[in-house]
Amino acid sequence: MEYQHDITPTPRPGDEAEELIIEQETIVRELAPAPVAQAWLIVLSGPAGPRLHQVGARGALLGRAPDCDLVLEDPAISRRHAVLRLQMQEGGSPAYVLTDLGSSNGTLVNGEKVATATLANNDRVRLGGTELAFKQLTIEAGR
Repeated sequence: MEYQHDITPTPRPGDEAEELIIEQETIVRELAPAPVAQAWLIVLSGPAGPRLHQVGARGALLGRAPDCDLVLEDPAISRRHAVLRLQMQEGGSPAYVLTDLGSSNGTLVNGEKVATATLANNDRVRLGGTELAFKQLTIEAGR
């Protein structure tokens, strides 16, 4: 079974983004032979929003540079501002870790300035004047 979905920017990221995540969760549950972690960043506000970005298995580089995985056209964001990586924690559970790359204006998670933070579902991330919501879905094999 091959699945493709066109993700286009929408003026109301909350409702449509949630529907897309639920739809992808259903497909992954049917096909997953092993535990799977998926994540999305929803650009909620700022010059780069609104839009939805699915984080790939290798993570995502965030910033203004054209070679970033998620390019954010915000002058208060560094060219290579932060990186989001999937890491396995003790016990084998997946976690997404956000690391500031020495940006000029810093990275905030839920209003707190961080150098590195393990993100949880629904965390809010602020880079410059751009606010993002982090969504994570972890599916155990055969569930």
